Amino acid sequence: MNPRRIAAACLLLLLSCTVLLVVYVCLGTRLLSPLDILSGSLPDRDALVAAFRLKRGLLALAVGGSLALAGAAFQALLRNPLADPFVVGVSGGAAIGGTLVMVLLASAAPLLSVLFYSLSVFVGAFLASVVFAALLYRLSSTRGVIVTNSLLLMGVVFNFFASAVVLFLKTVLQGTKLQEVLFWLMGSLAVETLPSGVLAVAGVAVVAACLALVLLSPRVNLVSVSEEFSAGSGVEPERVKRQLFLLASVLVAVAVSVAGFIGFVGLIVPHAVRIVAGADHRALFPLSTLAGALFLLAADLLARLSLPLSGTALPVGVVTAFVGGPLFIALLARAQNRGELA
Repeated sequence: MNPRRIAAACLLLLLSCTVLLVVYVCLGTRLLSPLDILSGSLPDRDALVAAFRLKRGLLALAVGGSLALAGAAFQALLRNPLADPFVVGVSGGAAIGGTLVMVLLASAAPLLSVLFYSLSVFVGAFLASVVFAALLYRLSSTRGVIVTNSLLLMGVVFNFFASAVVLFLKTVLQGTKLQEVLFWLMGSLAVETLPSGVLAVAGVAVVAACLALVLLSPRVNLVSVSEEFSAGSGVEPERVKRQLFLLASVLVAVAVSVAGFIGFVGLIVPHAVRIVAGADHRALFPLSTLAGALFLLAADLLARLSLPLSGTALPVGVVTAFVGGPLFIALLARAQNRGELA
């Protein structure tokens, strides 16, 4: 895609996100008028509902953008179309950190403020994911060179280890605390206890990482063709791979720390964008970010609207799996029929 088409596609997706966010705020068990929202004439109760939905919608945009962008980056780094944000062990580290904090604070939770408890879970999950990312990089590198096959295999082993640790930690929890851990691990965009500062951090991380990856994308294109070719063009392939790993790991750490495990976004969205827009990372990175944000916002709207039908709000991770799986198969079948896949 040429720069004008990339800009037009980004503008269209950004406009779609804005329109859907308005719809997201207005729809629910309690319908709100967009005119009343814009004019500020909502009753106090409706104003609180609108503020709650807006905060949750912004979180969905940030997390969806993070996961899709991280998926595109990991696919470029590993040169593997099956790579997604949860292939490597960074997400497993976040699971251990968040669950461990919940276990340690379980008995003291009634004495702690909701803000402090939520912030502790976020910090614990984020720091553990950073530690796991550093360890993963150290073990999968030889003399400063990332061995992508080792990175992939180490990530799978790390995640198996993290699953075992989390299962062990869940055995010491009971009742509502166990349900809280399970709900978080299934993927939750609940913002009742989420500090506004954490939401701001997530948004800044997505924007900063997207800009950094867009600036890096010409070199990523060269490395994706051939490391020898990129080295001959004056690009250091190992430096590009380290930057990809660092930026993608930070995105995964932030997304999992605030929302738990939301699958399929990082796998489906980059593939869909690649099928439509091609493999040029100058287009793939920004379009994946915006498309991931739009996809998760739409999925969470469906999750919220399922409340009257199912009697409970479905975890958004369940909705992304239900919707994303068939959509991904349809996209691949369409591309295969057109001869766009080898």
